[in-house]
Formats: sequence, C-alpha cells, structure tokens
Amino acid sequence: MEPGRWELIEAELRNARDRLKAARALIDAGLTPDAISRAYYAAFHAAKAALALHGLHAESHVGLPTLFGLHLVEKHIVDRRLGKILVELSERRESADYDVWTGMDIEDALKSAQDAVEFIEAIERMVETARTSR
Repeated sequence: MEPGRWELIEAELRNARDRLKAARALIDAGLTPDAISRAYYAAFHAAKAALALHGLHAESHVGLPTLFGLHLVEKHIVDRRLGKILVELSERRESADYDVWTGMDIEDALKSAQDAVEFIEAIERMVETARTSR
C-alpha cells in the first residue's frame, strides 16, 4: 500500500463519523432534509475509505456508488446490502437537497441515519480486518 493511504482512509472514516454526528444533531433539531443529506455524506466518506483501501478513487457523486458496486459489491468484497444502502441514501439525499416537495419526514431521517450507521460499521470492520492482516 502506498504511503499515506492509511492516513487517507482514517481521515475519510473520521469524516464519516463526523457527518453521522451532524445527522443525529439535525434529527434532534427537526431538520429532516439536512439530516438525510448528512447521513448520505457519512456513508459517502465511508465508501471513499473502502475504495481507498483497494486503491480506488471516485471522481464524482454519481461515480462513487458505481465504482463501489463494480469493485466491491460485484467482487463480493462487501455485502450486496451495502451497495443498496449507498444507492438508497444517495437517492434520498438528492430528493432532500433538491426537491421542494420531498414528502420526507422524521422517519425517513431516522432510517437514513440508521442505514449510515450500518454502512459505516461494516466499512470500519473491513478496514480493521485489512489493518490487522498486513
């Protein structure tokens, strides 16, 4: 693994955990669309950490779920459920950020935060396994 990759992975995981904290605070404040957006970004940064672990980098928001799916899900490196979570969070974020009439409520925000927790925890386990096996 090239120099600096572990530091990048750790920075992405810190960003993921920070965005998750923000999502929870926004849920508590009743700011549903912003909470959904932050939950997506929590998973986004965890996905970037997972890709970096395998020497990959997504160039865009659209490219991230695609790259994650092709290189990690389809090759059975991560569970298919993680790919589904990432896509669903991305779709909810798009709606929360850009659709004035989203119809999303606090339950959607809570679901997004829980999905982000599941996603981050799975990626953290993968990173820890890789770290201890090197």
